[in-house]
Amino acid sequence: MAASAGIEEVIVTAEKRSENVQRIPTSISAFTADDLQVRGIATMGDLAQQVPGVNFGEVAGSPQIAARGVGFGLLTGAGEGSVAVHIDGLYLSRPASTGMLMRDLDRVEFLRGPQGTLYGRNAVGGVVNLISPPAPDVFSAGLSASYGNFDAYEVSAYAGGPLSESVRARLYLEKDDHAGYVKNIFNGKRVDGLGGYGGRFTLDADLTANAKFSLRVFHRKENLSGPVYKPIDAAAMVGFPPGTYSLDPYKIAADGDYDSDREITGGSGRFDVDFGSIHLVSITGYVHFRFTENTYDGDGTALPIFTVTRPEKSNTISQEFNLLGSGESYNWIVGAYYLHQRQNTDFFTYTPGYAAFGITELDDLTKQDEGSFSLFGDATYHLTPSVSVYGGARGIWENQKIDHTDITHTTLPAPYDAIIACSPTMAGSGGQMSLDRSAVTGRAGIKYQRSEQSNLYAQYSRGYKSGGFGLSSCGNSFKPETLNAFEVGSKNVLFDGTLQLNGAAYYYDYSDLQVEKVVLTSLDVANADSSRVYGLELEALWVPDDRWQINATSSFMHARYEDFLDADPLTGGPVTQLRGNPLNRAPDWSGSLGVQYTQPLSIGALLVRGELYATTKYALRPYGEPGDFQKGYTTLGGSVTYISADEKWRIRAYVRNATDEAYLEGMLNSAGTGRLGVYAPPRLYGVELKLAY
Repeated sequence: MAASAGIEEVIVTAEKRSENVQRIPTSISAFTADDLQVRGIATMGDLAQQVPGVNFGEVAGSPQIAARGVGFGLLTGAGEGSVAVHIDGLYLSRPASTGMLMRDLDRVEFLRGPQGTLYGRNAVGGVVNLISPPAPDVFSAGLSASYGNFDAYEVSAYAGGPLSESVRARLYLEKDDHAGYVKNIFNGKRVDGLGGYGGRFTLDADLTANAKFSLRVFHRKENLSGPVYKPIDAAAMVGFPPGTYSLDPYKIAADGDYDSDREITGGSGRFDVDFGSIHLVSITGYVHFRFTENTYDGDGTALPIFTVTRPEKSNTISQEFNLLGSGESYNWIVGAYYLHQRQNTDFFTYTPGYAAFGITELDDLTKQDEGSFSLFGDATYHLTPSVSVYGGARGIWENQKIDHTDITHTTLPAPYDAIIACSPTMAGSGGQMSLDRSAVTGRAGIKYQRSEQSNLYAQYSRGYKSGGFGLSSCGNSFKPETLNAFEVGSKNVLFDGTLQLNGAAYYYDYSDLQVEKVVLTSLDVANADSSRVYGLELEALWVPDDRWQINATSSFMHARYEDFLDADPLTGGPVTQLRGNPLNRAPDWSGSLGVQYTQPLSIGALLVRGELYATTKYALRPYGEPGDFQKGYTTLGGSVTYISADEKWRIRAYVRNATDEAYLEGMLNSAGTGRLGVYAPPRLYGVELKLAY
């Protein structure tokens, strides 16, 4: 089916109320269900390449999203992400869970810049809103199946409709698998594979004429032959015997096994009640997350240096109340938010490579308890039909507690065979700590609405990200991050509604950026005192007629440390000032281009699409050494889709990373083996069939 000429209006709920995305004075990229399908956006990595100023990677099984240089680099799972991910209004706190629920979505919204008023919880870099489809008013059903290289397959199905005049339901199920992208030349096995299954149940009910209830329940379980990170530093491997390692991006020589599984179960219940000009919203949520790294080779070589087992589990409950109101010249929202989280994370590091030093195993056992409460309010006042001022504030109160036990197992006789460095029962050891913190965030701005879908705005906003505790060193606590941001932006729909052109310029004053580094076998979290980020973003969509659609993004960014004293654990050198070094995952330039053409046929339509993404080099460690960077690269992708005349079925052939570009998604350093890296997937291609009733 050919697309209609002109750009369709997109309604989002980014500011807790339904509104045209072009009227909101915030940098937002919004993707409808059709956008997600046609562009092949199925992962957080796919999404990141469609949003200006966003970089994505994955290390140790945890996605790392950076927006405008504000990212997450705490590899052990200490702390939470700097870009908050929500599913149907429910916050996903654990970083490793944030990419698990990307399928079967009705819409995705990516807000960039600190969202410290309406999304106060760790939204210092931005917010990703994942919105699942509602239960339909009439019966509908669908089936999808795909197959690709690396024996990749995915099957999914959904069905939904009315159960009564006032109750509707929907059920979605999925199963997928792919073989490993990396070959282990030590034993011939493939690693870095993933298989999973899951589903979602939706229930929407009209309780009365003015009250509605929505239930969203989800579950997904995955098994990974990973996480896999491998030696990439040729200089560090000079002393290793030939055949005990590989520098090929998609080969590894590892004597240890790779096996992990993760699981997320949860849901939210939402009540909406209208009291005339006032609207009440209550969202109650629960998430159980488990990530068990049963075993992985921590050095990535064929030598028995060390392997790791890491079980993590958390339980999170949350409650949010929003009260929204509006009048002829104003609208407002006040609310309250509460979250309580319990998390257990253990590290068991088996170290046969350190037996000569008398060390056989290192254990770190942690239990964390965290409570967070906040009150917020935000309002917009229309000075004239075209000019508005807006602002709000949020007060945040947090309490955090950790019980930490650190045990070194040795070859010495008892009682020295297990040396306890810290534990909750050892006074002054750092085995038990608690912190109480509070903060105020907010925003203030002015907007000039030039037309229905075009505006100019200028604003100040302040973001906050919680501090916390390191998980592998006694007494390691780190401070919260704060970000003061200034932004001016312009949103425009031009040429009779055929061109949408949005742009923003920003300046960030960033304090206490959280940085994690490997020190021998421990990972410590430190704070970079100050950083500066400034840049310019452009995002365009052009639909000149009912056949062509062209979208493009471009990001120019300067992100540097201003004051950060640290020592590189790889060189063992002294503490030095890292001023001027780039922040991680912050390329000076990146951009994307998508070109789409629809050819009508007598029996349907043929849709051809090409994708390009390019970036200059970016840092993956803060020390400024040549090996700390991923060099600039370009990736190409594309698809050809046949759509039947009745739009009931479609078949799509696709390719991603067509040029088979091997680029790093993440990096860490390891004692003895230097830099270890994680590479993005190689060329992927396949075919997909979708049926709808």
